[in-house]
Amino acid sequence: MRRIFYTGPLILVLCLISFGAHATSGALVLSSPGQRVRLTPYLSVYRDPANEMAFEDILDASEQGMFAPLSGRSGFGYSTAGFWFKFSVTNPTAQSFSWLVEYPYSVVDQFDFYAPTAQGFQSTLAGDRRARGRPAVDFRTPVVPVEIRPGTQTFYFKIRSSGAIVVPLTGWGPGAFERYRKMDTAVNWLFYGVMLSTVVYCLFIFTSMKEPVFLWLAVFVTGSSLFILAHTGLGMQYFWPDAPRWANLCHPLSVFIASLGALRFSRQFLHTVYHSPAFDRLFSLLFWYSLVMICLSPVIPYTFFTQASVLSIGIAVVTMISCGFVLLIRQKRQARFYLIAWSPFALSAVLMGFKSYGFIESNIITDSTIQITAAFVTFLFSFGLMDKINRFRLEREAAIQRLHRSEKKYRMLANNIKDVIWVLDLSTLRITYITPSIKEMMGYTPREAKREFSFRDMLPPESARKAMDMVMKYRPGKGKFESGKGFTMELATYHKDGSTFWTETSTSFVENKNG
Repeated sequence: MRRIFYTGPLILVLCLISFGAHATSGALVLSSPGQRVRLTPYLSVYRDPANEMAFEDILDASEQGMFAPLSGRSGFGYSTAGFWFKFSVTNPTAQSFSWLVEYPYSVVDQFDFYAPTAQGFQSTLAGDRRARGRPAVDFRTPVVPVEIRPGTQTFYFKIRSSGAIVVPLTGWGPGAFERYRKMDTAVNWLFYGVMLSTVVYCLFIFTSMKEPVFLWLAVFVTGSSLFILAHTGLGMQYFWPDAPRWANLCHPLSVFIASLGALRFSRQFLHTVYHSPAFDRLFSLLFWYSLVMICLSPVIPYTFFTQASVLSIGIAVVTMISCGFVLLIRQKRQARFYLIAWSPFALSAVLMGFKSYGFIESNIITDSTIQITAAFVTFLFSFGLMDKINRFRLEREAAIQRLHRSEKKYRMLANNIKDVIWVLDLSTLRITYITPSIKEMMGYTPREAKREFSFRDMLPPESARKAMDMVMKYRPGKGKFESGKGFTMELATYHKDGSTFWTETSTSFVENKNG
């Protein structure tokens, strides 16, 4: 397990590096639709700082050689500028064919694509600041159908966003894209089926067992699922196609919701209030910060909100992992499981943050790992918590068995002792328990004694008055009552047959939870 724990992140980083190879800039030669083609290495970029240039101005800029190759770069971090890109495709054959261009990043305000036609350029407009409408290709990310005619053609597109600027452009043959779409749909709905089942399961356990840790796990799963819905474009495709305001806000808002659940879950799972008060206070601070950001989300500028969400999740992840390592060093059993579950998700969140700020490129690792690791951490913690509850149940059953054995032992003693032991409820003056030896001493069965007992019927007048005075003297609220203290006195007592005999009665007072 330790080998997996330490080598897993290394393998992921190696995979990330392996995706860093880039083709040389220039025209893509395409003689048939083929399979998937990564277009990012063929892109050139022009930055419009004021975001004021029209497409005709961009054509002039292209003629003047103002576009520069990306040189392996696929992200530009956060910027308010407009970014124009172009790429060229050469068809060396005499036949035209259909092709699809996908921009596989749905969290973008504006994606304007310009494809050359016989009559000029045809524009396709997309982005989460616009209503979805009826796209030519119904998919979760912008997909533009184009015709690749013989010769060389140059395509242009513009990206502008209050979030991260990334350019993971992909070309598809129609058949390859259709196979990919079917697989993508199946995988995504399988993922959301698992996440929805987990939320229902956690809420059921929470309502049944009143364990708050399951509630906070459900909050984390809900926030993560909402984030992935927005991040992958499935939300815009299926749930809110005509709500661009919500589509834009949902992405960073869901990060704070997931952070809220993860922080509270971590506090309770790791018992930081007992094992690490310093981390417990830090968890609480980050929790309330996330809650405040959620409440202020409708009025916070989106640019600030989305960057704050990236920084917030980064700080939360570092805090959670650091706390896990500290408790692991202190040999807390739950810390090892906690680190194994959280580390892949934490690494994927860090990679996504680096991609958002343009430090690493956008690829299948940085784009898909958050989805895989969210399902992984959800699966592990769901079953881990049930294992914890099962251990608690087994410990509880063992304690009950010990209690039953103890009760059986004391019941055997009570049933065979010659003296009479009884329990009197001072609030009702009724006997709640009496040993079977009452039968031999007074002639009553325990049931008769509990039902028929009264000072007047079972004690002569003088003894009844004396007993009542002492009981009233020590009754709760009279100032003399002290749990564990009592008195001893001699009382004349009636036998069931009417005869009288003397007893020595020792009384002590025990206060229950109701006082």
